Amino acid sequence: MHRIDLILKERQNRKFRSNWPWESYYQKSTRADNLLEEIENKIKSRKCIQEARKQSVTSYITAFEVYFKDTLLELLEMFGNNKIIEQIKLKFDVQEVERVIKEKVSINEVIASYFNFQDLDQINKAFSLIFDVSFFEELKNREFKIPNSKLSPFKIHKNFYKELKSFIDLRHDFVHDINFKKNITKAQLDKYTDIYSFFIIAVDMYVDEKIRDYSKKKKTALRKK
Repeated sequence: MHRIDLILKERQNRKFRSNWPWESYYQKSTRADNLLEEIENKIKSRKCIQEARKQSVTSYITAFEVYFKDTLLELLEMFGNNKIIEQIKLKFDVQEVERVIKEKVSINEVIASYFNFQDLDQINKAFSLIFDVSFFEELKNREFKIPNSKLSPFKIHKNFYKELKSFIDLRHDFVHDINFKKNITKAQLDKYTDIYSFFIIAVDMYVDEKIRDYSKKKKTALRKK
Protein backbone atom coordinates (compact mmCIF):
# COMPACT_ATOMS: atom_id res chain seq x y z
CA MET A 1 0.00 0.00 0.00
CA HIS A 2 1.23 3.50 -0.86
CA ARG A 3 2.56 5.42 2.16
CA ILE A 4 -0.07 8.19 1.96
CA ASP A 5 -2.88 5.64 1.59
CA LEU A 6 -1.55 3.80 4.65
CA ILE A 7 -1.41 7.04 6.67
CA LEU A 8 -5.03 7.85 5.74
CA LYS A 9 -6.16 4.32 6.60
CA GLU A 10 -4.46 4.51 9.99
CA ARG A 11 -6.00 7.95 10.62
CA GLN A 12 -9.44 6.48 9.94
CA ASN A 13 -8.76 3.51 12.25
CA ARG A 14 -7.75 5.82 15.09
CA LYS A 15 -11.29 7.25 15.08
CA PHE A 16 -12.58 3.89 16.30
CA ARG A 17 -10.29 3.40 19.28
CA SER A 18 -9.46 5.32 22.42
CA ASN A 19 -7.46 8.54 22.30
CA TRP A 20 -5.48 7.07 25.19
CA PRO A 21 -2.98 4.52 23.76
CA TRP A 22 -2.96 2.48 26.97
CA GLU A 23 -6.75 2.02 26.85
CA SER A 24 -6.64 0.68 23.27
CA TYR A 25 -3.80 -1.67 24.18
CA TYR A 26 -5.64 -2.89 27.29
CA GLN A 27 -8.92 -3.48 25.45
CA LYS A 28 -7.27 -5.46 22.63
CA SER A 29 -5.15 -7.57 24.99
CA THR A 30 -8.06 -8.24 27.34
CA ARG A 31 -10.29 -9.37 24.49
CA ALA A 32 -7.55 -11.73 23.32
CA ASP A 33 -7.15 -13.08 26.88
CA ASN A 34 -10.89 -13.59 27.33
CA LEU A 35 -11.35 -15.33 23.99
CA LEU A 36 -8.43 -17.68 24.58
CA GLU A 37 -9.64 -18.52 28.08
CA GLU A 38 -13.09 -19.31 26.73
CA ILE A 39 -11.64 -21.63 24.09
CA GLU A 40 -9.18 -23.31 26.46
CA ASN A 41 -11.99 -24.07 28.92
CA LYS A 42 -14.72 -25.15 26.52
CA ILE A 43 -13.04 -26.78 23.51
CA LYS A 44 -11.34 -30.17 23.75
CA SER A 45 -9.65 -30.22 20.35
CA ARG A 46 -5.91 -29.70 20.79
CA LYS A 47 -5.62 -28.48 17.21
CA CYS A 48 -8.26 -25.80 17.77
CA ILE A 49 -6.61 -24.73 21.04
CA GLN A 50 -3.24 -24.44 19.28
CA GLU A 51 -4.80 -22.31 16.55
CA ALA A 52 -6.43 -20.11 19.18
CA ARG A 53 -3.11 -19.62 20.96
CA LYS A 54 -1.45 -18.63 17.69
CA GLN A 55 -4.23 -16.15 16.98
CA SER A 56 -3.83 -14.68 20.46
CA VAL A 57 -0.12 -14.08 19.73
CA THR A 58 -1.04 -12.01 16.67
CA SER A 59 -3.57 -10.01 18.72
CA TYR A 60 -1.04 -9.28 21.47
CA ILE A 61 1.56 -8.06 18.98
CA THR A 62 -1.03 -5.93 17.18
CA ALA A 63 -1.87 -4.30 20.52
CA PHE A 64 1.86 -3.77 21.14
CA GLU A 65 2.43 -2.23 17.71
CA VAL A 66 -0.56 0.13 17.85
CA TYR A 67 0.30 1.23 21.39
CA PHE A 68 3.75 2.42 20.32
CA LYS A 69 2.46 4.00 17.11
CA ASP A 70 -0.24 6.00 18.90
CA THR A 71 2.08 6.94 21.75
CA LEU A 72 4.71 8.25 19.35
CA LEU A 73 2.11 10.43 17.64
CA GLU A 74 0.99 11.76 21.01
CA LEU A 75 4.58 12.57 22.02
CA LEU A 76 5.43 14.21 18.69
CA GLU A 77 2.51 16.58 19.18
CA MET A 78 3.73 17.47 22.65
CA PHE A 79 7.53 17.37 22.47
CA GLY A 80 7.99 18.38 18.83
CA ASN A 81 9.62 16.53 15.96
CA ASN A 82 12.90 18.37 15.23
CA LYS A 83 15.22 15.67 16.59
CA ILE A 84 13.51 12.89 14.65
CA ILE A 85 13.33 14.90 11.41
CA GLU A 86 17.09 15.35 11.60
CA GLN A 87 17.55 11.56 11.67
CA ILE A 88 15.18 10.44 8.92
CA LYS A 89 15.05 11.52 5.31
CA LEU A 90 11.56 12.48 4.21
CA LYS A 91 11.24 12.03 0.46
CA PHE A 92 8.17 12.85 -1.62
CA ASP A 93 7.52 13.06 -5.32
CA VAL A 94 5.27 15.80 -6.73
CA GLN A 95 2.13 13.66 -6.64
CA GLU A 96 2.73 12.73 -3.01
CA VAL A 97 3.19 16.38 -2.04
CA GLU A 98 -0.11 17.20 -3.73
CA ARG A 99 -1.88 14.45 -1.77
CA VAL A 100 -0.24 15.50 1.51
CA ILE A 101 -1.63 19.01 1.00
CA LYS A 102 -5.02 17.85 -0.24
CA GLU A 103 -5.55 15.33 2.59
CA LYS A 104 -3.97 17.61 5.21
CA VAL A 105 -1.51 14.92 6.24
CA SER A 106 0.55 16.14 9.19
CA ILE A 107 4.33 15.88 9.38
CA ASN A 108 3.91 13.77 12.52
CA GLU A 109 1.74 11.25 10.68
CA VAL A 110 4.45 11.02 8.04
CA ILE A 111 7.19 10.56 10.66
CA ALA A 112 5.26 7.78 12.42
CA SER A 113 4.84 5.98 9.09
CA TYR A 114 8.63 5.68 8.77
CA PHE A 115 8.92 3.44 11.82
CA ASN A 116 8.15 -0.26 12.06
CA PHE A 117 6.66 -0.78 15.52
CA GLN A 118 7.27 -4.51 15.39
CA ASP A 119 11.00 -3.75 15.28
CA LEU A 120 12.39 -3.18 18.78
CA ASP A 121 15.43 -1.32 17.48
CA GLN A 122 13.22 1.17 15.66
CA ILE A 123 11.03 1.64 18.73
CA ASN A 124 14.14 2.29 20.80
CA LYS A 125 15.45 4.77 18.21
CA ALA A 126 12.20 6.74 17.96
CA PHE A 127 11.64 7.06 21.70
CA SER A 128 15.31 7.74 22.42
CA LEU A 129 15.13 10.68 20.03
CA ILE A 130 11.93 11.97 21.62
CA PHE A 131 13.26 11.83 25.18
CA ASP A 132 16.95 12.44 24.39
CA VAL A 133 17.99 9.32 26.32
CA SER A 134 18.86 5.71 25.60
CA PHE A 135 15.25 4.62 25.98
CA PHE A 136 15.63 0.89 26.63
CA GLU A 137 18.57 1.50 28.97
CA GLU A 138 16.43 3.94 30.95
CA LEU A 139 13.66 1.37 31.29
CA LYS A 140 16.06 -1.42 32.18
CA ASN A 141 17.68 0.56 35.01
CA ARG A 142 14.47 1.76 36.63
CA GLU A 143 12.12 0.30 39.20
CA PHE A 144 8.39 0.82 38.69
CA LYS A 145 5.57 0.91 41.21
CA ILE A 146 1.99 0.67 39.98
CA PRO A 147 -0.12 3.32 41.80
CA ASN A 148 -2.88 2.01 44.08
CA SER A 149 -1.69 -1.55 43.62
CA LYS A 150 -0.63 -4.17 46.17
CA LEU A 151 1.99 -5.42 43.71
CA SER A 152 5.58 -4.89 44.77
CA PRO A 153 7.77 -2.51 42.76
CA PHE A 154 9.11 -4.27 39.68
CA LYS A 155 11.80 -4.03 37.04
CA ILE A 156 11.33 -5.16 33.46
CA HIS A 157 12.69 -8.62 32.64
CA LYS A 158 16.48 -8.62 32.43
CA ASN A 159 16.30 -10.33 29.01
CA PHE A 160 13.28 -8.33 27.84
CA TYR A 161 14.78 -7.55 24.43
CA LYS A 162 15.51 -11.19 23.58
CA GLU A 163 12.16 -12.41 24.92
CA LEU A 164 10.08 -9.71 23.21
CA LYS A 165 11.90 -10.28 19.92
CA SER A 166 11.15 -14.00 20.16
CA PHE A 167 7.49 -13.19 20.81
CA ILE A 168 7.33 -10.83 17.82
CA ASP A 169 9.11 -13.39 15.63
CA LEU A 170 6.52 -15.99 16.65
CA ARG A 171 3.79 -13.69 15.40
CA HIS A 172 5.62 -13.35 12.08
CA ASP A 173 5.89 -17.15 11.76
CA PHE A 174 2.21 -17.70 12.57
CA VAL A 175 0.99 -15.00 10.17
CA HIS A 176 3.29 -15.51 7.20
CA ASP A 177 3.77 -19.28 7.19
CA ILE A 178 1.97 -22.52 8.00
CA ASN A 179 3.73 -25.07 10.17
CA PHE A 180 1.34 -27.40 11.98
CA LYS A 181 4.24 -28.87 13.96
CA LYS A 182 5.19 -25.50 15.45
CA ASN A 183 3.08 -25.13 18.55
CA ILE A 184 3.12 -22.99 21.67
CA THR A 185 2.38 -24.32 25.14
CA LYS A 186 0.25 -22.48 27.66
CA ALA A 187 3.32 -22.08 29.88
CA GLN A 188 5.30 -20.51 27.02
CA LEU A 189 2.47 -18.15 26.15
CA ASP A 190 2.00 -17.15 29.79
CA LYS A 191 5.73 -16.42 30.10
CA TYR A 192 5.74 -14.23 26.99
CA THR A 193 2.58 -12.33 27.92
CA ASP A 194 3.86 -11.72 31.45
CA ILE A 195 7.11 -10.17 30.17
CA TYR A 196 5.22 -8.27 27.45
CA SER A 197 2.58 -6.90 29.83
CA PHE A 198 5.02 -5.61 32.44
CA PHE A 199 7.13 -4.07 29.68
CA ILE A 200 4.17 -2.08 28.35
CA ILE A 201 3.16 -1.04 31.89
CA ALA A 202 6.70 0.21 32.51
CA VAL A 203 6.76 2.11 29.20
CA ASP A 204 3.43 3.76 29.90
CA MET A 205 4.48 4.78 33.41
CA TYR A 206 7.71 6.24 32.03
CA VAL A 207 5.87 8.13 29.27
CA ASP A 208 3.30 9.43 31.75
CA GLU A 209 6.08 10.71 34.02
CA LYS A 210 7.77 12.51 31.12
CA ILE A 211 4.49 14.09 30.02
CA ARG A 212 3.78 15.32 33.56
CA ASP A 213 7.32 16.75 33.88
CA TYR A 214 6.98 18.48 30.52
CA SER A 215 3.59 19.95 31.49
CA LYS A 216 4.99 21.32 34.76
CA LYS A 217 7.93 22.95 32.97
CA LYS A 218 5.65 24.42 30.32
CA LYS A 219 3.38 25.94 32.98
CA THR A 220 6.41 27.36 34.80
CA ALA A 221 7.73 28.84 31.57
CA LEU A 222 4.36 30.44 30.83
CA ARG A 223 4.28 32.00 34.29
CA LYS A 224 7.69 33.57 33.75
CA LYS A 225 6.65 35.35 30.53
